[in-house]
Amino acid sequence: MLNNILDNFRLLKYFNSKFKSSSKKSNIILMEYFDYKPSLIVFVLLYACLKKRYDARIILYLPNFLPTFKKFYFIFFNIFKPFSLLWYYWALGSCELIIPSKKNYSKKKNIKFKNKNNVLNFKYKNILIGDLMYDQYLRYHNKITIDVYDLNFKNHVNETLELFNFWYIYLKSNKVKSLIISHSVYNMGIIARIAIYLKIPVYNPGPNGIFYLSKKYSTKHSPEEYKRYPQIFRKFSLNIKKKLILNSKKNLKERFKGKRDIKILLDRPTKSDFYKKNFSRKLTFNKKKVKILVQAHQLNDAVHVYGKNLFADFFEWFEYLGKLSKNRDFTWIIKPHPAEFSHNMGYYDELKIKYPQFNILNSNITNSDLINENINGVTTVYGSGGSEFPLFGIPVINASYNNPHIGYNFNYHPKSITAYGNLLNNIKDLKVSKKQASKIYEFYALRYTLDFTPIKNQEFYVKKLEQNFKDNYVNIFLNQLNHDRENEIENDIENFIKSKNYKLYYLKNIN
Repeated sequence: MLNNILDNFRLLKYFNSKFKSSSKKSNIILMEYFDYKPSLIVFVLLYACLKKRYDARIILYLPNFLPTFKKFYFIFFNIFKPFSLLWYYWALGSCELIIPSKKNYSKKKNIKFKNKNNVLNFKYKNILIGDLMYDQYLRYHNKITIDVYDLNFKNHVNETLELFNFWYIYLKSNKVKSLIISHSVYNMGIIARIAIYLKIPVYNPGPNGIFYLSKKYSTKHSPEEYKRYPQIFRKFSLNIKKKLILNSKKNLKERFKGKRDIKILLDRPTKSDFYKKNFSRKLTFNKKKVKILVQAHQLNDAVHVYGKNLFADFFEWFEYLGKLSKNRDFTWIIKPHPAEFSHNMGYYDELKIKYPQFNILNSNITNSDLINENINGVTTVYGSGGSEFPLFGIPVINASYNNPHIGYNFNYHPKSITAYGNLLNNIKDLKVSKKQASKIYEFYALRYTLDFTPIKNQEFYVKKLEQNFKDNYVNIFLNQLNHDRENEIENDIENFIKSKNYKLYYLKNIN
């Protein structure tokens, strides 16, 4: 406890001494108020370089509307809470906070959508926002699909347009030289889409990565970049390639033992899906039938994070699989996402009633159990199983062409629903070449081990970070900090800004 308090003081002192800006500058760098210290550290390191580049002051912003009572609560709570994130922003010299307000920026046009795809393709002032609006509605209304005729959805559309116009007017009316965001999904990504359209540099930094967003790469999770993975890997030296492959093998070996590899640590606060078997009874699937594992996603968590999928949402995906299950005498195994929201679990009960061919798995059944059952194949929309099951000779079919594995052939990537159905129907005949293993290790390295982090040798600290990622991240960063390290980080970030590359691939942390 005492160490955490001391670290808080150290971090405040560091921000105040190194990065305090003038409030008189006319140029502005907008920085999202994001309540997470590991992200804040990278925000500030990036801001220091941008401030120097544009001779600008910092202004904080919240990306979405807040009800009046929540505004007061937000301000009161953050002013009086010890070491709230607002204290750290003040140390940077920021005394301004922009909170969007509803001022009838758009007349309620009652835009009519014919179907879900109309929503996904919706552009406003020539800027695509339909996917953000769709996902915002699902997440914050606890829905797994939308009804385009529902009054609540229509109201949501109008509110989204009001938010859009607030930020459109603000960005056009002020000298915003750069934008620093926490996420590019949901309606919080609208300001980023507008800034990109207006040719304002947008950066998406976090505790593990810095991304420069553009018209081609408008999200932190860009399929266009994933397509380039083989090309990117080829440019590395032979020595770097060998180190990356060895690191991938080591990390995946740990993962398949059920331990928290670097991917699991950074991806989500859950166990590995491959943790050691503690399941006392054997699964009782018919050995003679073709067995298909359906790896589900969190049903309303940024459904379109990678772009459009073959199906408008996961509800439509399951409806397709359910109808297919009636005509194919397969064993259909449905595995809910390990981090699924509790309020969504009732949907699986309804799914089982509607499609009795579905076997809904218990949470204590692991991927290791399923591999031992000799499943014939896996389908997912864009899940991480795509880089795991093929190592065991099990084919994976993605229900989205926009997925992280799109640059490689160790998965199947159908471009249409018809092609997707054909692959499922013939899943027993699909194969995975053993030669693809090296490509999987290559993919893993690019996806998980080359992100920028201000912590040197982060893999060495995995166990410590696992105990308390937020506090220990700050502690490790501060303990490593010195004049030389500051200069090194600053030079790395400045070179990245100059390059206008999509992502800062960081080779310095490779052992």
